[in-house]
This record gives sequence, C-alpha cells and structure tokens, in this order.
Amino acid sequence: MRLTLDNSQNNTIPVKDEIAALNLYLELESLRFEGKFEYKINVDSEIEDYQIPTLLIQPFVENAIWHGLMHKEGNGFIEVNLKLINNQIFCTIEDNGVGRKKAKEIKANKSITHKSLGSKITENRLKLINSLFGSQMKIQYIDLENELGNSDGTRVEIVISVIN
Repeated sequence: MRLTLDNSQNNTIPVKDEIAALNLYLELESLRFEGKFEYKINVDSEIEDYQIPTLLIQPFVENAIWHGLMHKEGNGFIEVNLKLINNQIFCTIEDNGVGRKKAKEIKANKSITHKSLGSKITENRLKLINSLFGSQMKIQYIDLENELGNSDGTRVEIVISVIN
C-alpha cells in the first residue's frame, strides 16, 4: 500500500519501480485467492531505469484477475512482458482466463452495480500524456482463441513511449 502511495506522487517512475509494485500486488492477490493463479513477469534488463507513467500496468493485471481468472475453472496464469522495441517499451499482459466476451456475459447476469474504472482511467491518462508530450502510446485488446475457436484468454498490448 505504501509503495503504491509513494509511486502515485510521481508522474513517471522507473520501470523497475513499476514492476516492484506490480510484483507485490500479484503476490498479495495470489495469496488472497489461495493460489488460484500463477504469474510471471519478464523485463528486459536494459529498460529497468527507463521512465514510464506511474501505475500504468496494474489496472490491466487487475482486470485479468477479476474478470478473467476468477471465473475460470481450474488454475489461471498471467504473464507480463516488457521489451524495448524501436525506443518504445512494448508491454503485454496475457491471461488464460474466460475471455472478455464470457466476462461480459457473467457481469450482465449478476446484479452488481460496481463499475470497473481502472483501465478506462488509464486509457484516458494515456490520451492526455500523448497530447501533452506528442507521444504515441496506445492500448490494444486481443481476444485469444484456441484452434476450435473457444476463448483462451485475453492479451493486452501497451506501447509505451519512453519519457525523458
């Protein structure tokens, strides 16, 4: 909690700090949900000190857990990858959950009034950062399917401009 509060005081933080906070978040959620999922984070070591917008990745990981993995039969898996490609950081968050279509169906069948805002707020933040700094950060959602056309999870791809 303290790390999140500290990080939120800055517009940007080093990748290594974002990953440290993300790692703690995933550890806590894994304990909370009694090992219902495993996770792996891969980061190119050359980008650990690069600056990126604060709290950028966590909302998408949270969505993967709450909307994808919690409704999955059996154990889930989340993998986060960060690589430097053409002076931009390419981040993928991939889960083997129920997929966005099924998650939407489940949500529609429940009488929950909670409105998930994490990824929407992050998307709006990226639009603002793009307009302020002339950067080209973007987010893409990909519905994963197996060879039979059944949902096999979700991949979120985030292109992050390195901020100086």
